[in-house]
Amino acid sequence: DLIVTREVSRFMRNAVLTLSLVNELAECGVEVYFVNDGIWTFRGEDHFKLTIMASYAQQESEKISERVFSGQAISRKKGIHYGTGNILGYDLYKPDAKSSERTTYILNEEQAETVKMIYSLCLQGKGMKKIKYYLEEHGYKTAEGYSVWHVSTIRHILRNYTYTGNYEYMKSVTISPLTHKRVSQLDREKRQRKEGKFPAIIDIDT
Repeated sequence: DLIVTREVSRFMRNAVLTLSLVNELAECGVEVYFVNDGIWTFRGEDHFKLTIMASYAQQESEKISERVFSGQAISRKKGIHYGTGNILGYDLYKPDAKSSERTTYILNEEQAETVKMIYSLCLQGKGMKKIKYYLEEHGYKTAEGYSVWHVSTIRHILRNYTYTGNYEYMKSVTISPLTHKRVSQLDREKRQRKEGKFPAIIDIDT
């Protein structure tokens, strides 16, 4: 019968959707109470206040997104490492837990040979499944140490620009600061690349 939430910005950061959802809930007999804003949605005089607060929450969300995108652009120019996990062929090196500016990859010699073998087999004309069977038959291990390989893993390795010793940014982009929905950037020409501070496993021509 009643939804209690701290403030409008925690309910939703889209003015139109906030009012639409509040109206939909009202049709179901459900009231919403915004504690910090002192708004009760069944109280007629609070509707105008809700409209203003919802618009304000949306503007704040857009400003935050702008600052985040701006910060990310600066990080890309500096060649800052994104992500917290290892990829096959490298070990993640993070000397400073509070900052990612010195985070980089260190070559994992054994895994790097596996990466080179995958590229070599591909250049020989072998398909994903044949590469998978070859790796499993000859005891090659995944980054997690498993003996079973997935075609999707092999495909990802063959498309990973990081193996050239460079970062590739903008693999996916946020299409709306309100919904925060991200989509893959399929056009590789629109991605951004920056030289990394770690050794290459695969040359750029390969």
